Amino acid sequence: MNNSDKPCYPIRINPSMEAIQKAASDGRNLEPGNVVYTGLTKREDFAKAAMQGILSNDTLLNLINKKHPDFDVFTVAAASAVKAADQLLEQLETGDRLDLSIQHKEG
Repeated sequence: MNNSDKPCYPIRINPSMEAIQKAASDGRNLEPGNVVYTGLTKREDFAKAAMQGILSNDTLLNLINKKHPDFDVFTVAAASAVKAADQLLEQLETGDRLDLSIQHKEG
């Protein structure tokens, strides 16, 4: 399972014997201590946070509208949020550090 597909908030469960038997009859493996994946994936959660940031910034929304007048502002914002989430996951996966320090010229 890719890091982006892992859940944000996984939970461990200790199911009852009845639940284990029912799961087995449905062809699922449910054992005490299994991690249950519920809710949003990391990618979805990161995209959600980026989307909230984009939509809360009127200046950015106006800029998107000016730069992409033929597109719905929310479509562009959503695509940008997903791209930001993917970029963050890539940075976390590779551990690459981008040097953002400002280089001053002497002279």
